[in-house]
Amino acid sequence: MLAIYWTFDRPVLNLGDHLTEVFIEAFGYAFLSFESAAKNNRLEEFETCLFAVGSILDSAWCERVKMKKSIWGSGDWGDPRFGRTHLDDCTLHAVRGPLTVRRLGLPEATPTGDPALLLPVLFPLSRQSDTGVIFIPHFNRRTAFSASAIASAGASRLVDFGVTRAERSARIQSIVDAEFVLTGSLHGAIVAQAYGRPWALCLPDGVRQDKPGKWEDWFAYLGLEPASCRNHEEGRRWWLTHGCRGTVKDLRPMMRALPFPILDPVTRRIWEAAC
Repeated sequence: MLAIYWTFDRPVLNLGDHLTEVFIEAFGYAFLSFESAAKNNRLEEFETCLFAVGSILDSAWCERVKMKKSIWGSGDWGDPRFGRTHLDDCTLHAVRGPLTVRRLGLPEATPTGDPALLLPVLFPLSRQSDTGVIFIPHFNRRTAFSASAIASAGASRLVDFGVTRAERSARIQSIVDAEFVLTGSLHGAIVAQAYGRPWALCLPDGVRQDKPGKWEDWFAYLGLEPASCRNHEEGRRWWLTHGCRGTVKDLRPMMRALPFPILDPVTRRIWEAAC
C-alpha cells in the first residue's frame, strides 16, 4: 500500500507519524512510501496515496503528492495557504478532530479521531513495570534536554520518539508503563490517552509549542480547553482537575470508515468484533 508520513524517508523515524506503517502492516499490506515509489518510478502502480497519522493536511503535503489521496485520520494544523482547492483530489473518510472538520468545511458527521487511539484494539498492552514520570520531547528537540533539565521538569527519564522500526514496540510500552507522561509530542499524549495513562502537554521554560493548531484540534476532540504545564507538579494538577475529564469519542465510525479491506484474517476478526 502506498502511503506517506513525516520522516518516513529518514533513518530514524518519528514514532507518532510512523504509526501509519504500523497499521498498514497490521492490516496485511506491504508498505511502500511515496518517496520510495517516486524514486523508483512506481507511482503509476497505484491509484491513491494514503494519508493517515499526522498533521499532513496542508498545502505542502497535498501539493507534493500529485495523485488521488485517501484521508483516514490526518489533521490540519492551521496552514493559512491550505484550502478547499487542495481537497479536489482527496477523499476524506475520517480526520483527526473537530477543528479539522471546521477548518475544511466538512460535514459535521465526518468521523473523527486519531488512528493512534486504535492501538489498544490491535495491540492490547498492560503495565509491565513502573517507569515513573517520563518526558517525551518533540521529535525535533529530542536531543536538546540535559539530565538536569529533565529532572527540573520532575521527570525520571526522557523517552525519545526517534526510533528505528525495531524499537517502536518498546517505546509504546514505555508509555504504558509510565506513572505520568509529560509530553511535547502530540502522539505522546494520544498514545497515553489510548492506553489510559495520565498525561499533560509539557513546555519547559524556553520551549515553544510546535504547531499549536494541531494541539488545539486534539484538545477539542477530547472536549478540553488547551493547556500546558512546565513540570510534573503543574501537569498532575491539570490532569486531576481537567485532563482526566477528556473523553475519547466512539471510535466505531472511524473504524467503519477505513477506506480499504483488511487482508490479515486475525486483524480482520478483531476489527469486526470491535466495530
